[in-house]
Amino acid sequence: MLYSYNWLQHYSKYKLPQAEKLEELLNTHSFEVEEVKKQTSDYLFDISVLPNRSHDCLGHFGMAKEIAAITNGKTIALKTVSSNPRKGKLAKLTVHIQNRQMVARYAALVIEGIQVKPSPKKLRDRLEAVGLHSINNVVDVTNYVMLEMGQPLHAFDYDQIEGAVMTVRESRKGEEVETLDDQTLSLPEGVLVIEDKNRLIDLAGIKGGKESAISQKTKHIVLQAANFDPITIYKARKQMGYSTQAAVMYSHGIDPNLAMISLQRALFLLKEAESEGKVVQVIDIYPVKRLAKKILLHAERIESLLGVWVPLPEIKRILLSIGCQVTGNGKHLRVQIPTSRMDLAIEEDLVEEIGRIYGYDQIPAVFPLAPLDPPLPNKEWLLQESVRDALRASGYTETYSYSFISATDPSKFLYTPSDRKKLVELQNPISEDFSYMRPTLLENLLKHFSQNARISDELKIFEVGKVFGLAGKNYAETGMVAGFVGERQLEQPFYQAKGAVAQLCEWLGIAGVWYDEYKHAADHAYGKVWHATRCAKIKVHGKEIGLVGEISRHVSANLKLPFRVAAFQINMEMLAQFASSEKQYQEIVKYPSVVRDVAVLVHKRTKVFELLDAIGKAGGILVKDISLFDLYEGSGLPEGKKNIAFHIVYQADDRTLTGEEIEQTQSSIIAVLETNPQWEVRK
Repeated sequence: MLYSYNWLQHYSKYKLPQAEKLEELLNTHSFEVEEVKKQTSDYLFDISVLPNRSHDCLGHFGMAKEIAAITNGKTIALKTVSSNPRKGKLAKLTVHIQNRQMVARYAALVIEGIQVKPSPKKLRDRLEAVGLHSINNVVDVTNYVMLEMGQPLHAFDYDQIEGAVMTVRESRKGEEVETLDDQTLSLPEGVLVIEDKNRLIDLAGIKGGKESAISQKTKHIVLQAANFDPITIYKARKQMGYSTQAAVMYSHGIDPNLAMISLQRALFLLKEAESEGKVVQVIDIYPVKRLAKKILLHAERIESLLGVWVPLPEIKRILLSIGCQVTGNGKHLRVQIPTSRMDLAIEEDLVEEIGRIYGYDQIPAVFPLAPLDPPLPNKEWLLQESVRDALRASGYTETYSYSFISATDPSKFLYTPSDRKKLVELQNPISEDFSYMRPTLLENLLKHFSQNARISDELKIFEVGKVFGLAGKNYAETGMVAGFVGERQLEQPFYQAKGAVAQLCEWLGIAGVWYDEYKHAADHAYGKVWHATRCAKIKVHGKEIGLVGEISRHVSANLKLPFRVAAFQINMEMLAQFASSEKQYQEIVKYPSVVRDVAVLVHKRTKVFELLDAIGKAGGILVKDISLFDLYEGSGLPEGKKNIAFHIVYQADDRTLTGEEIEQTQSSIIAVLETNPQWEVRK
């Protein structure tokens, strides 16, 4: 809202601070000043008044009182004249209110013998300073009082009110009213309107009607100061997309005790404007009077909340400056709140006012004194982050999926009857896609993989999350990590998945990892998702922590996977048992390494780890690393056989190995491998 500096000065008994300083004071104590603009001999302040203070500060007089409170100044008392009626010739005006809940107070004065003419220069200048054009003395006074006191007024031409009756009611859908700005508005249902005997004459609380507008021919007026329901006015503004300054004020709520004072103030201004006229009827419908609240304020509560001791005389001064009445001394104060301060409802509101006006800059910046014990580490979260880091380092992308599976998933993933009994079924699923809590991470991950495999030739994805099942009559919730890998040109995705598991375990400092034979679906729930022979149990020190293997052909066909896919799923709680956060650092060996290859023709059921174990034992301390680089079975090999080839890295910590040492160790490895009659070292 725009405020004139000169207008504010008019209400102050002291010299206001300079415009720049006043802007700073308002910003630090009260409201945000959007802009200060120089206008001839005046300054215009565009102040963003908060909704909770619109009851008392959406008017120049209220803002002047706010400035006086923060500058320890005084304001003048507004001049009014009595509204006592005198004998007149006009017929009595009758006002009906259909819904008292929507009109807290309806006050009006019937004034006989008014003279409509131009306003005095002082009044015109103040209105024009804030962007309002002068119309005539009656209309200008209503606008002036609204901008001065925050109470919208409206003047009706008494002679244009047919039947000398006014009814405040809710509109019916499709009714029309012509407003003062020459617009004909079609009204929705429930908008407050005022009608005379035959027609609508006012869009109550928003805009006056043209039918009863003040003109040069007007001789008698009805001066209205109503208090309409804020919610009703707000809804009307939004529904119609039509608003005014008065509607904004009503939407925030207005003190009903302001109505009659505003009318008496308007009478004074009309008298100053030499408008003559006399009050012949006073209408005041105020069924439930708003009374001042009383709050008990404890002195120690002020210091407790603000963190600073404020002297008792200063507390009283501040409370008096915002219009409160204060009684009591020492520890307890009884504070009576003015009805215009609708934002002050509890003791803490008063403490906030004291702190705001006292100045937050006077509150010393003191660090709180409290024991600051570091929180216990969240081991579960730390492990999850380590797992995510390890898999990202292996080239996997993390995905997130719902914790539910659909009603058709058990069939797609070949659940057995015993598998179905362990499912946790939702009592009221929002759709069939969310019928059960997921028993593993594999179902949703594999569906994501299937969708993305149509547009990508290579995929590596993983997810960390909870799975759910029934353990007897109880529900079980377990943390898991699962991943999928597949590539259109990759014939053996199992080894890539196994490599990811190995890197994950190494990242977590888990030693003693080995892979055991997996008996298809015999000892695992939801086991038919795995391939019958290309699958292995992941074990650490004899304890199973998960599975790694290819997805079965039937499940792949159900999901229309375009190429072979391998997966792993590991129990996070088991990982936590074996993971170690300790790191060991070793000096980088400065002596060169030498790589030799060995290829072995073995039975197709021979496990890779059997060969790795034999090579490692035979090579001893000179073998630093063994890595599989080729696995082939097909044409060119005897039936039932496969070829497995390894890189063997030789290196010593204290010397450069000689060719003789390397050849001797390589020969020892070959000799050990050839002791197995089903293994043939290819030369």
